[in-house]
Amino acid sequence: MPRNEILSIKCSERQVGHSPPNLALEESKKIVQAIYSYIEPLFNRSQLRRIHLLKQQEMRPELNRNPPNHKNLEALKQIEARLSSTKRVYKNSIRAKLNGTTSQKAMNPVISGFYHVIVNKVKELYSKLPNKEDRVIIELNNELDPTDSHGLFTLITPTFFFYLECSITNQYRIEYQFHNCPVEEEIQQLINAFSMRSYSTEVVNQPDYPAFFQRCLQVQPDRFIHQL
Repeated sequence: MPRNEILSIKCSERQVGHSPPNLALEESKKIVQAIYSYIEPLFNRSQLRRIHLLKQQEMRPELNRNPPNHKNLEALKQIEARLSSTKRVYKNSIRAKLNGTTSQKAMNPVISGFYHVIVNKVKELYSKLPNKEDRVIIELNNELDPTDSHGLFTLITPTFFFYLECSITNQYRIEYQFHNCPVEEEIQQLINAFSMRSYSTEVVNQPDYPAFFQRCLQVQPDRFIHQL
C-alpha cells in the first residue's frame, strides 16, 4: 500500500541538544534501567477499565466476522512488485547514521529500541483479548521495503496504529492512532514510561479506522498478517 494511503505525516518533534556522545549514551542507559524497573507494574493496573472497554467492544460489530475478508488481488500484486523492486531509494535512516547530530546518533537507536519494546508489550496485551477478531495484527518491516525512504516499522491492529519512521532531518519519530482500543490506557502508560511522548504524535489520519484496517487486510500479503 502506498505510504500516503497509510498515513499523512504531521509530526511535531522536540529539538534535541548536542551532548557529548559518551554522556548521551550514559544518560540513555540510565533512562533504560529506570524505565524497566517501572514498566512491569503497569500491567497490573486498570483491569476494571479494561473489562468495561471490552464489554463496550462486544456491543459493536466485530471486525472481519461477516463477510469473509477477500484479497484485493490487483493491489496485492502491486505491493509484491514494489517489495521485490531492484530500484532502491536512499533510506533516511542511513543518512541519519552518517549525518545526524551527535544527539540524534545517540538517541535514534534508543527511540527505535523503546518502540520495539512497546510493540512487544502491545502484542502481549492484545494476545489476552477474548475475541479472536481483535487479536489479528499486521506487522510491516518498512526497512525491507526498497521503495520506502521514511518508514522503519508499522504495527496495525483492529484498534491501534503504531508507526516508526526517520524524517528527512535525521530524526526518528513515532505516530500512533487509537480507535475504541480496549488497552489504550496501558499503551498510553507505556509511551509515558518510556519517555516517548516527546518523539511521538497522536494522529487521526484514518477517520474510518475499521474500514482502513479491512483494506490493509485485503492488500497486505498473508505473511505480514498474524493471529495472536
